[in-house]
Amino acid sequence: MRSRIAMTVPLVVAGLSALIAFQGSSLGDGRYSTVGAWADSLPFDNRAIDGIELYADEKRSEFDEGYAPRLAAGIRRLIASDAGRQLTLLSEGIRHPFIEVSILDPGFASVGEKPPDNKTERDFEKSFIRTEVLAFFKHETMSPDTALRMYTDKEFRKAVSARVERIWNEGKEACFEVGGVKLLLDPLEYCDRIEELHQEDLSIQHAQTVRNAGDGGHQPVFFKESLKTFVRLPDGLALHYIGYSRTVNMGVIQKKFAPGMIEGSERKAVEELVRRLASRGSEAVHTGEPGTDPRNATYRIESKEIPLVDGQFETRPAPGSATKEKTRVFGEPEFGDLDGDGIEDAAIVLVHDPGGSGMFYYLAAALQRNGMYLGTNAVLLGDRVAPQTIRIRNGVIVANYADRRAEESLATLPSVAKSMYLTVEGTTLAAMKPLGEGEQVLEGWVTIGHEVRTFAPCPKQRTLWLLGDSPALNEILEAYGEAPHGPEPYAAIFMTLAGKTTMAPRDGFGADYKEGFYATRLVKLWARGDCKSD
Repeated sequence: MRSRIAMTVPLVVAGLSALIAFQGSSLGDGRYSTVGAWADSLPFDNRAIDGIELYADEKRSEFDEGYAPRLAAGIRRLIASDAGRQLTLLSEGIRHPFIEVSILDPGFASVGEKPPDNKTERDFEKSFIRTEVLAFFKHETMSPDTALRMYTDKEFRKAVSARVERIWNEGKEACFEVGGVKLLLDPLEYCDRIEELHQEDLSIQHAQTVRNAGDGGHQPVFFKESLKTFVRLPDGLALHYIGYSRTVNMGVIQKKFAPGMIEGSERKAVEELVRRLASRGSEAVHTGEPGTDPRNATYRIESKEIPLVDGQFETRPAPGSATKEKTRVFGEPEFGDLDGDGIEDAAIVLVHDPGGSGMFYYLAAALQRNGMYLGTNAVLLGDRVAPQTIRIRNGVIVANYADRRAEESLATLPSVAKSMYLTVEGTTLAAMKPLGEGEQVLEGWVTIGHEVRTFAPCPKQRTLWLLGDSPALNEILEAYGEAPHGPEPYAAIFMTLAGKTTMAPRDGFGADYKEGFYATRLVKLWARGDCKSD
């Protein structure tokens, strides 16, 4: 079971342009099934189970009897089946590189059983993160064993993560000291027990956290298990990584940032492996590459990759087809920070002509990474609409365009003004649901305290009481509680909210205000936001 926060992105490697097509593997399904069977047969180390129990100890609560070993066994089954499934797809010639990061829901490992009823168990399971990577490399002589050694050595791990401060070995255990992320993550210090399997055409490493500092300023690693597999293909190598981990409680802020941070780390690892293999003549399979400006990036329209060159792309839907599908940039990109890293990203309108009578307009984002722009999925505005303006304000894209009434034909000129609000989570662009009657989107300052629960929308000429029956109130309170506050109590935090201005309550603290605000959605929390942002 996955949560609503799941991010799957195509694997894009900068600086490479060739798409390598692997044919059928010489390995049969039997050899591929070895991976899952081997992982499933590994003995459990009780110290890993102790890590799960540590969570209940810290919460001064208890798990049901036998919960920790059952959960560990359930995750082991998932890892084995995930690896076996993906490698079986490889043997069938299905090869689409990707990175997927998911925050899981309680019950994800309860195969054939009911999700846990125990509150401590449910809270523990709702903060698990699942990460899966599939990548391909063209190399005629590199062995899976050599590639695995390269991918897991100390120099490689420190090169791909600036947070890794120290790595050392203690027998069969690999130990790590990892720095924190201000306001999000405390430092880590833990040791993994390592088991490996090496055969002629594949090499596997299983890692399980068995020792956990969890004190002295370090956050505990309650659970962490992964499987890294390199498989030999006829003209290259495949890398499959699957991992499940549980460290911090995933609050609103961490849920927004963690998937993007993990995806970026995994992407960097693949890119670093490409660089190291390049000296031996390797290339990576990928589905496009970032460009130095948004008009030369790769976007996704209805799951199809659109690699723009000078703002244009065309292709034939099938070999020999007389029809051409054409995509081009409409107007100019709008620049502004979309993911909170302080670096300018971009929003762009794409016009997609599939070769029929339709002319479809999409809105996409391009996220800047190390000076390159990585395109996102594209969100449909409509068929033969009339885009007007795009603005980026405090991390929110506002697309204004003209459309038709529901009863009007496509031959009618668009005349109905509409707006779409979009935000980026990780590397996924998502549109807010259309506003209901009387709803509006406002940005401004939210202040929460013992006697205060207010929203002061820009230009901050009035202060509204946030109504207690607001559908979005709990999400606003949680986000406020996790936001990086200033040193003073009752700090004002900048948010974009959707809702309605109403009468203030007749009694209670809210009665001191002239108006109330019925908040229906938290659109965006933007710690550096202000009323002048554009």
